[in-house]
Amino acid sequence: MIHYSAVRLLTIAGIDPIGRSRLEPLGVLVFSVIMVTSFVQVGIIALERLFGSEHSIITVRPTAIAIMASTVVVKGACFFWCRLIRNSSVQALAEDAFTDGTCLTPPLIYLLILPQLSSTASLSFSPSSAASPTNGTSTPSAGSSYPSTL
Repeated sequence: MIHYSAVRLLTIAGIDPIGRSRLEPLGVLVFSVIMVTSFVQVGIIALERLFGSEHSIITVRPTAIAIMASTVVVKGACFFWCRLIRNSSVQALAEDAFTDGTCLTPPLIYLLILPQLSSTASLSFSPSSAASPTNGTSTPSAGSSYPSTL
């Protein structure tokens, strides 16, 4: 459908869409719009959860951590392999793999380190889980929920 509408628009504009090179910029534009729309939606949901009234602890299963780790390894291998090829498209793929690996590594490290930190120190992000002034123990709020899993 995207290909048909791109060909139709270019034909109406008087440009004969022959070959891949003429449609490539339009494909990049359409893909960019879709990606920006999804990033905005994820940002809206994140802000709603951050500033919303309900806060819950999210636990990540070992399967999800293994998938993230394997993604970082595959992206790293793709980067090292693609950077050896001197083609601009392949170099762009290598840079993309590097960016993906760089952006996935810190959350993976946080997922592996934070459980150890939270067991030794009390990390509190919501005012409702603050220590009680009378006995020094933490009291859960009335609206607290069970931990959710991913």
